[in-house]
Amino acid sequence: MKPSGKPRDPASGCTGRTAYAVVCSEHGDVGQPHHVKQLAEPAATEHRQEHRAALATH
Repeated sequence: MKPSGKPRDPASGCTGRTAYAVVCSEHGDVGQPHHVKQLAEPAATEHRQEHRAALATH
């Protein structure tokens, strides 16, 4: 279903977003994909904090 409540067009070739991955430019994919965007955002924030902590120790 689309956010509008209308069914997706199976002939369009686009099934919509099924997973939200956390991707780091240095490490690539971080962890497993999340099925809800709100769950991916905290994982991304946590990974950014790890980078900041690593810089602070140098």
